[in-house]
Amino acid sequence: AGLMESFPFIILAFAMWFLFANPFVGALTAAISALPK
Repeated sequence: AGLMESFPFIILAFAMWFLFANPFVGALTAAISALPK
């Protein structure tokens, strides 16, 4: 399959990753920023 055939799947995978990984990334960033320097 070429890039144009798999493009919707790439967008879907990116959307799913953003949807599910974003809360974890935000919590991880908050936890790291809360650490004493």
